[in-house]
Order: sequence, then structure tokens, then C-alpha cells
Amino acid sequence: MISMNCLMDLSWRLVDDDCKLMLRNTYKGLNKYRKSGKILSFPSTKHELLLKYKKLFWKSGRIHHEDVLYLSYRILKENPEICKFLSIRFPYIFIDEFQDTNPIQTKIISWLANSGAIVGVIGDPAQSIYQFQDARREDFINFNLPGLVRYEIENNRRSTNKIVNLLNYVRKDDVLKQKGLRDEDGTDILVITSDKVDKLISFFKKEAKGLNKDAEICIITRYNNDVAKLKSLNEKIDNKIWDDFRLIDANRESFFYRLFQSIEYANQGRYEVATKEFLKNFRTRDDGQFKRLLKGSARSDLIKRSVALIILEYFITNWETLNKMSLLNVYTKINNILEEKKDCDIRLPKIVKGKKFYNFSEKTNVEDLVTSLKLFEDKGNIRTIHGTKGTEYQSILVYVNKEDELANIVSPNINDTKDDCRIYYVALSRAKDFICISIPSLSSEITPRLAELGMRVVEI
Repeated sequence: MISMNCLMDLSWRLVDDDCKLMLRNTYKGLNKYRKSGKILSFPSTKHELLLKYKKLFWKSGRIHHEDVLYLSYRILKENPEICKFLSIRFPYIFIDEFQDTNPIQTKIISWLANSGAIVGVIGDPAQSIYQFQDARREDFINFNLPGLVRYEIENNRRSTNKIVNLLNYVRKDDVLKQKGLRDEDGTDILVITSDKVDKLISFFKKEAKGLNKDAEICIITRYNNDVAKLKSLNEKIDNKIWDDFRLIDANRESFFYRLFQSIEYANQGRYEVATKEFLKNFRTRDDGQFKRLLKGSARSDLIKRSVALIILEYFITNWETLNKMSLLNVYTKINNILEEKKDCDIRLPKIVKGKKFYNFSEKTNVEDLVTSLKLFEDKGNIRTIHGTKGTEYQSILVYVNKEDELANIVSPNINDTKDDCRIYYVALSRAKDFICISIPSLSSEITPRLAELGMRVVEI
């Protein structure tokens, strides 16, 4: 029996000119099985087993992006005459960021080119960082078509000379060397050390402001966990009303924080962001039971989204009235909405009169909570490195949580089969004027090496 979580992260991979369905990542629960003495194994027909699972989704009308690639591959491979029709309909095909193309896409493009379409690809092998999606750097380097003409763009119009010099060092084993066109040395690249993240951020913002380079800033880090940590500092609520709410009932506080935050996003016209934020309240376990506050179950993402949209639509439409109510009355309104939806059993837990939350919600107005709500000012300024592809900023702070990661900058190997060095190259190349690299601490061995590379170390 294979857990549903085990099968959710599936990927089509090209193996000997045939698409095979595989698990994208190692099953996260494997260690738990090992510790319990159980054995998790797949039969030799793993592909066929996973394919049967996929077909259950297809039968219900659900299709993923990678399924589109797989089905396109099958259609064109089994019906090559369609490639000819497509090449006539689309005689010119240009693909940007080609270094992030996976082998299935590359194969399809080759078929279209060989059928008559004129294909142009643009990319940078030093920025190939999607190995987890089976993108292969060598596919771009080795890509070839009859009559293919290669051009190299050496000019860097974005960055100062000091940044360009660092970029050239990181990609020193690559064939391309950049030339800065701005003819401006720029400010020093700083490496700042502190184990206090709030101090790092404050220092970076102050420096960027002092340089008059704070109109476009971004804090960049490699890992999602670090993004969450950095964002949580900006989302921290200093107001007593929310602190009291959290101490009385953390689950209900989290539910209403997300609800009111979603309404604020919706009032800004950011409806998809609002929906995504509110849906965090509807996370479920494998058995469909909700993880936190909500009672009942929802085995379908469609049901969860439907319920979330019904609640949001009601609040957005009636916000002027609801905003004047007590939290207790609003809580009751939500349960009334849920009770009217007969095709699901989702409910908020009942409130017991005389208990702490009842007393708090009875005397607390929604307007006071919303007024005190400190929204994270989401201008996209705290992002993963992968999330910054295609962007540029005056100033960036590259947050590194351990010294080992600095080896990708200090001792780079841009041609490595792993993406590590190229990930940090992408991060550094986002900057136009000012780069800070933060690290909790530095060893005495690496500090002189940073100075040799023209970086200035600052301890705060």
C-alpha cells in the first residue's frame, strides 16, 4: 500500500526516448518507516503502478502541467505529421531561459525544428538551476540543429563593475566573460555577520538608504524555510489585542488573522492572493481531517476552495456591516454560512459561553482587530533565489544561513553537475548597484579570502 502523499509529487522523465512516470523526490516518510521496522518498497512495475494512479486523476478530469508535456510528447511521437502542421502554423519559435528547459520540451522543440520551424533559443548555462524539475544544463550546451548559428552576448548593462567582477569570478570556469557597460565601479560588496536576523535586515536597509539605492530592494535566500523565517519578522504583530487573542486561543487567532488579511488583499484587488492566504486555514491530513481549527473533513481541494470562496465572497460583499460587529457575531455568521452548505460537513468548533474565547470575542470588535492588523507589505521583497529569476533590484541582501554555502561563491564550480554554485550566481546577478551577503558567523580561514575577492566584512 503506497501512501497518497508518496504519489502526489510525480514527474514525467525522458528515459531512452520514452516518457516514464517517477517520484520527483524521495518519499519523505521513508525514515519513519525504517525506524518502525517496516519496509517501503515498490514492485518492479513501479512505472505501471504510478501510471494507473495518474489515470485515476485523468478519469476525474484532473490534469497537471507535466501531463500536458507527456500527452504532447505522445501525440507528436505517434503522429509525426502533426509536427509538420505545427511548423507551418508557427514558422518561428523563440524560447527564452532555455537553460531551464527539461528534456521532454527539448525533444519536442527539436521535432518542430526538423519539421521546418525556425527555432531560436536564448539562455545562460550559468543560470541553470532547475535540476529538481529535470532541467539539464548540458542539454542547452549541447543543443544543436542543422544550420544553427551561435551568438554570445558579453555586455552586462545591469550591474556596476564590482558586481560584474564578482560574477565573472563565480563563473570563471565558464566560456563567457562579461563586460560591464555602465563604466561605474560602484560600492563595495559587503559580507555582514550577525546571528540576529532583525539586525541584519535593519543594517541592510540603512546601508541601501544611505547609498540612495533603496527604491528597489530584495532580500534573497535559497531555502523556503528561511523565507518563512524572514517574513515572520515582518509579520510580527506588536499590538496587544492580537497578542491577547493568541494567548487565549492560538488556532482561532490564526484563522481570523488569515481571514482578515485575505479581505485586505481582496480590497486591494488581489483576489488570487486573498484566496491562497485564506486556504491555509483549510489544510488537511491524509484522512481529510483538518489540521487545526476547522471540524469535519474535506477530501477534495475543490471542496476546500469552494467553501473558502463562499466565505470570502460573503465577507467582501458585506464587509461594511461585518466590520462593525463583534467577533462573536462574525464567528456565528461564518458557522451559519457553513451550515447552509449541505454538501459538506465543515464547521467551526462551537463556543462555550463563559469560557475565555467567548468573553474575548463578545467584547472585541472586528474593526479593532482589523485596524490593529499589521499586514506584511508584500512587494515581493523577500524571495527564494529561484523566485527572483527574471528580476533585478538596485540592492539585494543574500541571506546565507551557514558558512558552507559561501563555498559556492568563494570556491565556485559553475560547471558542477549540481546546481549549488549556479543558484548563488543567479542571486548575485540580480543586483544593479549594491550587494550584501549575510552570514551568522565566519571562520578565521574564510575572512581573508573574502577580502582578496574585494569584499568588505562587517560585524554587527
